[in-house]
Amino acid sequence: MFGLAKNFYKWANNKRTENRKMTVVLIGLDNAGKTTVLADFRGDKNPYIAPTVGFSKPLEMKRGKFYVTVYDLGGGVRIRGLWQNYFSDVHGAIFVVDSADTARMDEVKKEFVECFKHPMLQGKPILIFANKQDLPAALDEADISQQMGLNELTSSSHLVVKTIANCEKNGGVIDERIFEGLNWLLKSVTGDYKKLNTRVKSDQQAAKDARAERRAAQAARVAERKRAAKAAAEGKEESKSDAGGASGGASKAAEPDPDVPMCSVCTVSAATGRAAVSKWLPVCDGCRSGLEAGKSAAEVAEAAKAAAGGATTTGGAGGAPPEPEEDAGPKCSVCATRAATKKSAKVGWKPICDECDAELDKADEGGGSAAAADGDAGAGTKEEGVATGGGGAGAGDEGAAEGGAGGAGPYAVGAESAAAAAAAPGLAVGVARPPPCWRRWCARARRAAASARSCRRTSTSLARAAATTTTRLWGCWRRRWSARAATPRPGRTSPS
Repeated sequence: MFGLAKNFYKWANNKRTENRKMTVVLIGLDNAGKTTVLADFRGDKNPYIAPTVGFSKPLEMKRGKFYVTVYDLGGGVRIRGLWQNYFSDVHGAIFVVDSADTARMDEVKKEFVECFKHPMLQGKPILIFANKQDLPAALDEADISQQMGLNELTSSSHLVVKTIANCEKNGGVIDERIFEGLNWLLKSVTGDYKKLNTRVKSDQQAAKDARAERRAAQAARVAERKRAAKAAAEGKEESKSDAGGASGGASKAAEPDPDVPMCSVCTVSAATGRAAVSKWLPVCDGCRSGLEAGKSAAEVAEAAKAAAGGATTTGGAGGAPPEPEEDAGPKCSVCATRAATKKSAKVGWKPICDECDAELDKADEGGGSAAAADGDAGAGTKEEGVATGGGGAGAGDEGAAEGGAGGAGPYAVGAESAAAAAAAPGLAVGVARPPPCWRRWCARARRAAASARSCRRTSTSLARAAATTTTRLWGCWRRRWSARAATPRPGRTSPS
């Protein structure tokens, strides 16, 4: 009968204490050994200990019927003010003291009294570890109690335990007195767990309400500062508008929104998007339409500025022409009158306008407008001192000069070119034009040589290829013409 009652009591007691949670805070001055004590709780005999900066990861462990969470807080001067933020969550506290550092005992007492007079820590059990007892100057329990004034601490139960947290100083084993002190703390909490747990929940709610009040007060202060700044800005705007009305009432254009990018073409209108015609830069609708219509960027920008009222007028005072802009961009290197829009290999990568570039393309495709035979010696095109062929040709707007022998350069073709030049008869004016194949290949050779020269590359092989190609084409055309010209035809002037 008595055995049954005993077993029922044990079952009820275990049921009552099942899955109880307990939170403990580990505090103390810096270099007291708090993190080493935490390593002993984990069972780590050889930990690498570095000074705790702020807050380390909490330790969660199971001791008997308790699930214990231990907060290890840094002991630096700047961190001690944050200890009180954790007092509302704990059921008890562990204060670690360096018992051998007697020079800091006054500082230890000050921080200890400051902590345990806090209303959220009063009445909760306190465990004090007098650490570093392996040192000869270490104080015992009585001296620690006297130095810290524990006799005056009547609101909380406390216990002082001498410890050696460093396992290397304790023969390589964990000091059992550390766990004895922890067991005392757990028993102290167990004896009054219901009351302590209710108090912890109440303190947590009070701390939560206090944080909410602080956040609300901070938000109110921020809103008040914003209202004051806005009112000051509005007052400045009103004063500016009043001053503008008194000076003449001139209306000013609304300032652009700084959050909206400006058009990259006209720079006076807000951009509405990006387009390929503007090289994917921000552009407004008007400039985009103008660019898609084929207008140049300068024309589109001028039209947009004129529409916005910010462009210069088309005539000066009294009908005089407008003064040229100081920074209108580079001029075309060919016509020297229009603004350049790009650089081209046709003119040695110099600035050129679209009109001149189109004219050069037409000249390259069609050759000269008229052919003239100047005699046995022709004008050969040279690029970097390289004759482009045995019978060089100079193509221009007025005509093309074709001759039998090209200019001599360091890479001029020798025997074949000289023989062709010696045997080439002179042609009368207006007798014939070089065939299209000759004109096309000469234009290609000139462009290739100009591109090689402008790019500052070694063009030996390119020049040789151009010279050989033009020489062969010239010889082919010369032989054909000689065979056809040998037989006179009606209405045709024979070679002289």
